[in-house]
Amino acid sequence: MFADEKDEFEDPVARLHQFGHLDEKSSANKNSHNHQNSQSHLIDNWDDSEGYYRIRIGEMLDNRYSVYGFTGQGVFSNVVRARDKNKDQQDVAIKIIRNNDVMHKTGLKELQMLKCLNAADPDDKYHCLSIYVSYLNH
Repeated sequence: MFADEKDEFEDPVARLHQFGHLDEKSSANKNSHNHQNSQSHLIDNWDDSEGYYRIRIGEMLDNRYSVYGFTGQGVFSNVVRARDKNKDQQDVAIKIIRNNDVMHKTGLKELQMLKCLNAADPDDKYHCLSIYVSYLNH
């Protein structure tokens, strides 16, 4: 990468607009880090028409991860940037699998493989992706 090229990860909110995943309510409230007061529990359109999770900047996932950006999307998931309130605001990436059975099964297989890789390299000698936690939200 050349120094004068724009970093594609420079503005995570712009990445949400690029992929069409920014919820307009989040855009209006992007300076607010507490969406608990916005009655987001009443919203029933958590996923788009293809099953991708609609990211809301500032929302809290699993009562632990504060979402602050969007990294990208792939065939069966999208990835958000968040800070882990249980680990001194450590930056983490959260992969959110699309909401359908085939993608869910594929995600479980990937999780199993990553856990095997992590178990085979407990000292992180090879710097493979580390799985800290996984959970089912839907």
